[in-house]
Amino acid sequence: MAELEERLERFSLELEKSKTKKITFGRFAKQMRAMKGEGRPETFNFLGFTFICGRAKFSSKFNLILRTERKRFAAKLRKLKDWLYENRTMEVADIMARVNKALVGHYRYYGVSTNCRQLSVFRHRVVKTLYRVLNRRSQKRSYNWTAFNERVKKRFPLAAPKIYAY
Repeated sequence: MAELEERLERFSLELEKSKTKKITFGRFAKQMRAMKGEGRPETFNFLGFTFICGRAKFSSKFNLILRTERKRFAAKLRKLKDWLYENRTMEVADIMARVNKALVGHYRYYGVSTNCRQLSVFRHRVVKTLYRVLNRRSQKRSYNWTAFNERVKKRFPLAAPKIYAY
């Protein structure tokens, strides 16, 4: 810890004491915590990802698992939802183009191999929000789920989740 503080000091940086702590993390974290009588290895958040000690799916080798941080996930979804409600009177083509840009941006940042499920959940939540917003454009319901899929999603397909980094 002292070496880290010393190194950061060379660049005129300092650690925030309330946000800094040492945790047992890595390949042997589970065994070390079990020997101490503690539970599962701790996780930490960094750059929008939650880092988790895990195992590879089809072997018992250590695997670093990255997931989208909950706060960032919720904030991004809330921001997109607010934008959709503010701009729901726009043409559907323009709305879908903007939503696609947001989805692709999300996939490019959070598209790592251990985060596939979170990407799919994000897309699903965006589709549900889009369905609700487009149904509030008039006093009657504009679409049922089938009509929404046929008219909107087929005509203006949304970007599918994609892994950009391993």
